[in-house]
Amino acid sequence: NPRYLPSPEDLKYKVIVRSRKTAKTTKPNTIIKLKDDDDDDSIFDSLSKKVQHNLGELFIYLQNVPYRDYDYAKNNYSSWHSSSLAETRFEKLSRDDPTSLILQTTWRILRTYPGGLRQDSSNANPVTAWIYGIQMAALNFQNEDDIMPLCYGKFLDNGGCGYVLKPKYLINALETDYNPLNPKLNLDWAKVLTLTIISAQFLSRSMADIFDIPDPYVMISVHGAPCDQKIEKTKVIENNGLNPIWNEKFSFH
Repeated sequence: NPRYLPSPEDLKYKVIVRSRKTAKTTKPNTIIKLKDDDDDDSIFDSLSKKVQHNLGELFIYLQNVPYRDYDYAKNNYSSWHSSSLAETRFEKLSRDDPTSLILQTTWRILRTYPGGLRQDSSNANPVTAWIYGIQMAALNFQNEDDIMPLCYGKFLDNGGCGYVLKPKYLINALETDYNPLNPKLNLDWAKVLTLTIISAQFLSRSMADIFDIPDPYVMISVHGAPCDQKIEKTKVIENNGLNPIWNEKFSFH
C-alpha cells in the first residue's frame, strides 16, 4: 500500500537500507552521480554520491528527498520518502515552523544527525528530536558521552526490541494540535512521576584520592518537552560511602 510503510511486525528480521533513488537510465551498470539531499554542514566523501543504478533500483523504502514544507510534502511525497535534517536546520525549523515538522512525522520518516562542526564526535540531545516526532535521531555511538544513556534508556522500553511506539498525541498530531513549545499543553496527557531515593551501598572512593571518603548525593533529571524538564538533588551525606541513606521523595508533574 503506497500510503503506508510496513508495520514493525512485517519488518521483523529484516534490515531497511536508507538511500537516494538513482535517476533513470537505459544503460546497465551505469554509475549515477547524485546531488546530496542532506544539509550542507556535514562532510561527505565525493565517492559516497556515486551509486550503481542497478543497486539504486533496490531501494524501495526510505528514499531520501529534500525536506520541504508540509503543503509541498503532502502533495509531492509518499510515505516512503524520507528527509534528513542536520542539527542546525532542525533547530531552526523546530523554532520557526514546528507544526509542519510535527505533522510530516505522522506519515513519513524524518531523520536528524549531528552537525558537521562536531569534530569531537559529541552528540546533540536526541530528546529534542523525539518530542517533535522525529523517528530517527542519529548519534555518534563511538563517543560514550552524557547523551548516550538517554538513547539506551529510551529503547529499553518495549522489551528492548529496537523501536518504541510514539505517544498518541504525536501520532494524531493533526487532531491534537500538539506543539512542545506551547506552555498550555493539554493536561489530559499529563502524568505525575514520583520517585523515592532510598539509599546506596559501597560507593567507590575518588580515583584522585583513595583516602578521601565520599560525600554522596543523587541528582535526578527529567528530559522531554520544555515544560517537563526538571532537575532535583538530594541532600549530601557527609563521609559515608558505605551505606548512605536519604529516604527522600520527589514528584515531577
